[in-house]
Amino acid sequence: MDVKELVEKRLKLIADARALLEAAEKENRSLTSEEQARYDAMMADEAELRQRIERWAELEKRSQTEIPVWSERTTTRNPETTDYDKAFYRYVRHGLSGLDAMEVRALSVGTGSAGGYLVPRSLADKIVEKLVERNFVRRFATVIQTESPHDIPIEASLPTASWTSEAAAFTESEPTFSQKTLGAHKLGIITKVSEELLNDAAFDVEGYLALKFGNAFGSAEQTAFLVGTGTGQPKGIVADAGTGVTAAANNAITADELISLYYSLESPYRENAIWVMRDSTVAAIRKLKDSQGQYLWQPSLTAGSPDTLLGRPVFTSSAMAAIGSQAKSVLFADFSFYYIADRGQRSMQRLVELYAASGQVGFRAWERVDGVLTLTDAAKVLVHPL
Repeated sequence: MDVKELVEKRLKLIADARALLEAAEKENRSLTSEEQARYDAMMADEAELRQRIERWAELEKRSQTEIPVWSERTTTRNPETTDYDKAFYRYVRHGLSGLDAMEVRALSVGTGSAGGYLVPRSLADKIVEKLVERNFVRRFATVIQTESPHDIPIEASLPTASWTSEAAAFTESEPTFSQKTLGAHKLGIITKVSEELLNDAAFDVEGYLALKFGNAFGSAEQTAFLVGTGTGQPKGIVADAGTGVTAAANNAITADELISLYYSLESPYRENAIWVMRDSTVAAIRKLKDSQGQYLWQPSLTAGSPDTLLGRPVFTSSAMAAIGSQAKSVLFADFSFYYIADRGQRSMQRLVELYAASGQVGFRAWERVDGVLTLTDAAKVLVHPL
């Protein structure tokens, strides 16, 4: 079954589930236990199809962008491959003892201040690619590179205009400014590779490490960028977002509340805003309709594209709170006002003796990053009561 057939099958399941709901609505009743079981089964099948479609879309994307990886037998991947790159990948496979004097000298150029070595541009780019695939916040946020703490000036109040008569003096109005500082928090990971694989010249060690590091960094970053505390990690956008709507119930969301949350964000921010919630919240709102009888949530018709709610894309994250007492269960925000600062370059260290007994080599990688919402008006949340 190709991806088009999967999309069509998913859309039919959604249509059948909606037909089941609408039949009960016409009779002004709730679903029977049998109907509820059918509905739940259809939604489970739909979720499985959605995951399969996403996997196919990802494979298609990779097939269009995949680049052959450099190995010890060839340097045709990139004519600009540097001596440092070559020395780094020999270090990855064989350690420092496997390098000659010139390679050791070339590698020393990238020695990090905290130990380890700065990853080459080719590997860094692949890590970022995987990181962005796993972390949708980076796709929409403003990402900057820094070498030291970075202060962002924020307009706390805007100048105002006032009407005045001809030849009269103008009323002075001055904006006021504050600032937010982007520092750096350290995020690290250790992954292991068998010695046999490292000694196999055909093994794509660059791609393997990029996948492991990128996925791990991406998952941890996304959680922090959404709900981080700001202590030992970036401060998440939810923490500084304004309250757009307080729900009437601590265990449910209504269509009117979502519409109110949508309009709580001013028009300039709504145009670029996205919804963020966990899967269980999506399941709860898929039945909701507006006053015209139209479903607020609409499934994507294209593989790789997000579903929409009130015309804006919906992204899910398990980091978001579930519907419940005092929970901030739905976020609607223009993420371009969330700034991410990458401090310096990512670094990596080869760990040999630590895992030698099991015939493995460890690789320890780390990055320094921070994030902050620069404008609270650009992000709103739905909050449930106690």
